[in-house]
Amino acid sequence: MSKAFIEIAQAKLKQAGFYTEDIDGDFGEESLKAVQQALVKAGYVPAQVVQGSPSKAQSVAPAWVLEALKHIGLKEIVGPKHNLTILSWIKNLSGWFTDDETPWCGTFVAQCLKQAGRGYPKHWYRALAYADYGTRLAKPAYGSIGVMGRTGGGHVTFIVGETQDGKYLVGLGGNQSNAVNLMKFEKSRFTAFVWPTYEGGVASSPYPDRYNLPKYDNSLKVSTNEA
Repeated sequence: MSKAFIEIAQAKLKQAGFYTEDIDGDFGEESLKAVQQALVKAGYVPAQVVQGSPSKAQSVAPAWVLEALKHIGLKEIVGPKHNLTILSWIKNLSGWFTDDETPWCGTFVAQCLKQAGRGYPKHWYRALAYADYGTRLAKPAYGSIGVMGRTGGGHVTFIVGETQDGKYLVGLGGNQSNAVNLMKFEKSRFTAFVWPTYEGGVASSPYPDRYNLPKYDNSLKVSTNEA
């Protein structure tokens, strides 16, 4: 990179509050830290490996995917009692319902997006509302939101891969068999793929390499219950 280009980058990073040193055209440690902070704010942070991850993970994962991964295994409680974590998400999003029986896939997606500093639909509790939100994609990208229909409503999940046979997409979502987990979905079920906005509704698009979906083996269960 030329000195002039680095000075321009430093100036923009300083204006955004990520860089506090002199604008000197020297891409040193502080400049590198500023770039890394800007990437984290934009939703790109180092990927983590968890059980059930694809054999070849991408070098970075969106912050909302990492947030979703933290909750794998969380389940709603059948009966009069409710999962307090799910109830805290509803409250954090200013929802009015106070149970975990109301389909909460949209709640889970909105909570992860909010924690990652991204925007979410006004009617975040409605799965189908995500089809009219964000940047519509022609095909799924790693970290995009997959929208699909089901009897009586819809379902949303974060797309994190596809099966090796190419028949299914892998979704990381909530209210998938009443839990947060990884499941595979027939590709024909999806009606839209969208990329999250920044806070305030500013449009965003995935980097081209996001369309190279990680491959999973075929051992994941097919999702059949998202109600």
